[in-house]
Amino acid sequence: MRTLEVGYRNNVRTKVLKESLMLTDDENIVDLQFAVQYLVKDAKDFTFNVRRPDESAMQIAETAMREVIGKHRMDAILYETQVDVANRSRDLMQAIHDRYNTGITVSTVTIQNAQPPEQVQAAFDDAVKAGQDRERQKNEGQAYANDVIPRARGAASRLFQEADGYKQRVIGQCRGRCFALQAGAYRVRQGAAGDARAHLHRHDARDPVLDNKVMMDYRARATC
Repeated sequence: MRTLEVGYRNNVRTKVLKESLMLTDDENIVDLQFAVQYLVKDAKDFTFNVRRPDESAMQIAETAMREVIGKHRMDAILYETQVDVANRSRDLMQAIHDRYNTGITVSTVTIQNAQPPEQVQAAFDDAVKAGQDRERQKNEGQAYANDVIPRARGAASRLFQEADGYKQRVIGQCRGRCFALQAGAYRVRQGAAGDARAHLHRHDARDPVLDNKVMMDYRARATC
């Protein structure tokens, strides 16, 4: 079993920046160190098909990792997908070795360290902290909303029910008053009609002959 150290030598603190600095999909730069373990499965191909097999293996490892890193976002590489990145890069390395018949079988790829470049580490930490603070405030706001909104909806429902009850009560009172007014008006009309009929009856009883008489003014003179 042979091992390649890409981006460092012996210790991850002993960095080789020309190997370790890689461009991510969101155009950030990640400082990444990784190790590759491989076997020589065909000594003939390993010896005669490649001029400098160890150097070629290093170049293939770096090339494959750069391609995979270039398809992932910075945050994902740092916090989420290192195992996936290692597996994808291993598969790509093996495909390249098979294409060129190097006689090498890639066994494992292990990411030893991944971080922003030291020159921007402080700024990146601030950005991460700001993101964490934003997420915390978002969660606090959501918790507050989850507490306030149900209570507000309950209060609104209660006010609506009270308003509807008040409306029904006022409508009932208005209908009662209208009925009373209509009943009073009806009684007044009935009383007036009764008085009129009584008056006509008295008048008819006092002057019974007036119904068939025509009154003439004796002072009127005929004109020719």
